[in-house]
Amino acid sequence: MFTFTTVCHKTSDTQHPLVMLQTREGSRFLFGKVPEGAQRTLNENSMRLGKLKSVFMTGTLEHWSEIGGLPGLFLTTSDATSRGLDVYTNSNKVLSYIVATWRYFVFRKGIELNIAEPQEGQAIGDSAVVLQPVRIQSDEPQKSVSQEVVATFQRQLSKITSLMFPRDVSQVNSDDPDSYKSDPSETEAQTHVSLPDPSETLNVRDQDSLSYIVRMLPVRGKFNPQRAKELGVKPGVDFRSLTQGKRVQTSDGNWVEPDEVLEPPHHFPKTLILDIPNQHYLQNTLSSDKWFQKSDTYGQEDIGLVYHFLGDDIDFSMKEYTDFISKFPPDCKHVICHSKVCDNSLVFLTSTVHHIKLKCFMNDNFSLPYSDTKAPSSNPNVLKLQSLQSFVVSPSKIEVDESNVSSETSASLYQKHIAGTEIDVNFDTLAQKETISLAPVENTTSVKDHAQVFTLGTGSALPSIHRNVLSNLIRVPYVDSNTGEIRFNSIILDGGENTLGTMMRMFGHNNGEQYHHILRELKLIYLSHLHADHHLGLVSIIRAWFEVNKDKDSKLYLLLPWQFDHFLNEWFKLENNFADIDTNRIVYLSNEVFNSRREAEFQQSDIETFEKLYDAGQLNSSIPRKDMGMLPHERVRELYEALNLSKVETVRAIHCYWAYSVSMTFNVSNDETFKISFSGDTRSNPAFYRIGQGTDLLIHEASLDDDLIEEALAKKHTTTTEAVRMAQLMRCPKVLLTHYSTRNSERPTFIRNDQEYQRQCTMLDKYLGDVIENIVTHRVDSDFGFDDMQICYAYDTMSVRYKSFDFQKPFFDKITSLSPYEESERQEKDRLRMMDKRQQKREKRLQYKKMKRFVDYRGEGDVNVKATPLLRILSFCKATKDGRLTAVLHDSYHKILVLFTKESLVKYENIHMERFTFMSVLSIMIIKGAHLRFITIPQLRELFGEVAGLRLENGLGILILEVTDVDSMLKQQIRVAAKDDAALPFIYSDPEYIECFREKPDMSDLKAQMRYLTGDMVSDEEDV
Repeated sequence: MFTFTTVCHKTSDTQHPLVMLQTREGSRFLFGKVPEGAQRTLNENSMRLGKLKSVFMTGTLEHWSEIGGLPGLFLTTSDATSRGLDVYTNSNKVLSYIVATWRYFVFRKGIELNIAEPQEGQAIGDSAVVLQPVRIQSDEPQKSVSQEVVATFQRQLSKITSLMFPRDVSQVNSDDPDSYKSDPSETEAQTHVSLPDPSETLNVRDQDSLSYIVRMLPVRGKFNPQRAKELGVKPGVDFRSLTQGKRVQTSDGNWVEPDEVLEPPHHFPKTLILDIPNQHYLQNTLSSDKWFQKSDTYGQEDIGLVYHFLGDDIDFSMKEYTDFISKFPPDCKHVICHSKVCDNSLVFLTSTVHHIKLKCFMNDNFSLPYSDTKAPSSNPNVLKLQSLQSFVVSPSKIEVDESNVSSETSASLYQKHIAGTEIDVNFDTLAQKETISLAPVENTTSVKDHAQVFTLGTGSALPSIHRNVLSNLIRVPYVDSNTGEIRFNSIILDGGENTLGTMMRMFGHNNGEQYHHILRELKLIYLSHLHADHHLGLVSIIRAWFEVNKDKDSKLYLLLPWQFDHFLNEWFKLENNFADIDTNRIVYLSNEVFNSRREAEFQQSDIETFEKLYDAGQLNSSIPRKDMGMLPHERVRELYEALNLSKVETVRAIHCYWAYSVSMTFNVSNDETFKISFSGDTRSNPAFYRIGQGTDLLIHEASLDDDLIEEALAKKHTTTTEAVRMAQLMRCPKVLLTHYSTRNSERPTFIRNDQEYQRQCTMLDKYLGDVIENIVTHRVDSDFGFDDMQICYAYDTMSVRYKSFDFQKPFFDKITSLSPYEESERQEKDRLRMMDKRQQKREKRLQYKKMKRFVDYRGEGDVNVKATPLLRILSFCKATKDGRLTAVLHDSYHKILVLFTKESLVKYENIHMERFTFMSVLSIMIIKGAHLRFITIPQLRELFGEVAGLRLENGLGILILEVTDVDSMLKQQIRVAAKDDAALPFIYSDPEYIECFREKPDMSDLKAQMRYLTGDMVSDEEDV
């Protein structure tokens, strides 16, 4: 049997349809669009992708909403299956351009994204199904681009995407399970190439709409063994041959054909996936006879099921369309996907139920999600598309199965999961506060008390059934200078996939009255860094802003890592062919503008220059930076004026390249300011609390519980106690904790009182020791403690006013009871195994700590460095002609001269897919292999040049570390200040070092030197 199941239909959460076909062999195919929210829907409904073979995109490629879930789906699928993904589309040129725009944030080694453009007459399929692509042209006249220009650009795009998904993994460190993952490096040429306008290089508007006729291949009839015996066939090999369609010869010389012993094959009705994007494709679709053609290749079967994916401007009730439907067999089933037909039903039921439970005792802080239903069709063979609707295709018929279709509403979910439980309240009480008030609060003299925070998404990494990925909406109040009334400007801090869907659920009531109000208030979008879980929803928000804000004088301000501005420009060059988006109304400012340690961004080359470098194999050439230039004072002034800002400051987050934390200070009245600080993703960062001094509201990631500190260190995230400590260091009275790992599912771990907080701080301090990541060691003011802070733990769709930030505290026990933790024997074993693994990581990390000496001798004659010290590069000295590199390193106590061999550099660059530069290794280095080597004064000058601060006693041997294998442990660490560099002594001035060489061995006799160093452990015969 074959089953078609609807993954998603048009709702607030999923803007386009997606259908899955499962064959009798278990293989799976996806048809339709891949909107934002698709992968979360798959997770919600436990639809596994392990056997996903291909994605068949239908229709055309015009808007982000059609493919907004594809980057996340690809990343998730590649992680789950460790293999590539085949995507069929109407235009491989357009989709290649789309994929190329992802190069700033999507990168996978050894995983292929294969893009194919099927043509009519081409059969696609496997042993179970055959797909017939059908292409329909638009009736709209289009500008034509020469085929030569198109072919050239397509060739160039393929070279860019090949570097995003490289096939050669021979030099990747296979011992590391995450070695195939990497952020796009700042030194990779494909990241710094400027794409030309697709309307000038591709036939963007001249797209065919792609549909598919799906034929399930016939299944052979049942074998009749009795009839075979009657014909003289012996059981065994001949029986098997007949079932395989081969004729056999009996012992008396007669030939028996398969059809003599097999029942007739079982044929299945075909299925049509029909996509009509808009009016320009309607008439050509209705007048085409391709839907009804039959052939031996594509089968003589009738079509028994038609999916109609229709654009909003298509009137499917008009006579021409009903006549078209009547051309199909009378028992054919038609499934319509159109905004006027599809129910805006609730999709993520798991999280919705939990939010309604929370609303039962925090009624003012959660809305009821908006949903609505449409009337069903009066024709039993015409149905509306619904999520989890299934059609089982058998030889005799097609049966519809809607037993899993959800028609749940907030009221029905309440009755099913809450009524009669301990938290039961009258549902009418909840319904009376269906929406959250946007009006100013009452009974306050402080303007900042009106501030309102909506946590649109509170999860991390991937959308889960409990939490969507991160996004925060803040309504910042101010006093209107003309009327004296309280008004609001809205800002968004990060916007993961499907943020807009959450906004539509929260604010979509009453024909979207609040939804439009919020978008009219929206003035600023801030993005902290380039990881996909923080920004895949921003394009949809920007487009929605333009749909609501028609006034040409209104502007939207974007504070971004500079690479994301390149992405947006490239994307809107494509989408502007189909939508009216005036990018001149977007005011972009780089996060670097507000960084006191500003660095220049990298130059972008044109695509022709990139291709020359690619063809010449010179992609490892250093990327030049732009001139720093003047600060964009006029745009900054405009930003400050539009949002009543007095100051914006950013610092580098300890997370990934070009990641930031930010503090913004707003003038909310003539005599009052409101300071917001947002961490983004980061380890605990002293630089952040310095710019955050005096913060009124801190929004800080708390990805992991304190007992997962090793994972926080490895993945550069913050634990709950560390985030609270950051607020204490800032003297911030109100802190919102968010960005929770999926391990926390529905509930975080609450810190209930000062005693518990101090206990956790002591534990972390003892555990971490004296390292930069230990924020607990930083001194806090004695007059500002735990009890002076109001801590709020974020949930999706939650709202909180600044005035009442401590609203959760009375309900900690109730919140905890909503998610009981039942620890089975298996879970207990997993927990103990995790604790053991954590201890092993800790011991490995701590063995590097406070290492004064670099040598650990393990036997006679062994002069290799056996310990693996953690060192930080202070400066590079010289690069030799034969590819070696010299530097000064330190271990927090001493400096030493180091020589990196060419082999160590090549290995590092092949593993990390980036050049070994000072910026790329501004980090703690792990010396995994090295030798000790003496050099003479002339060699010192030749290899290192003049080394600042180096003083040597006359005749003292100069011992350097020759590194043969090096790796980075914690990238992007805080740069050590110059005064700190100068304060560290070289090891050559250490009394123990000088004592070792007091008798001054002959510098020409290396064996004598090593004998001195090792205590006569080296014999004259051994090779040093």
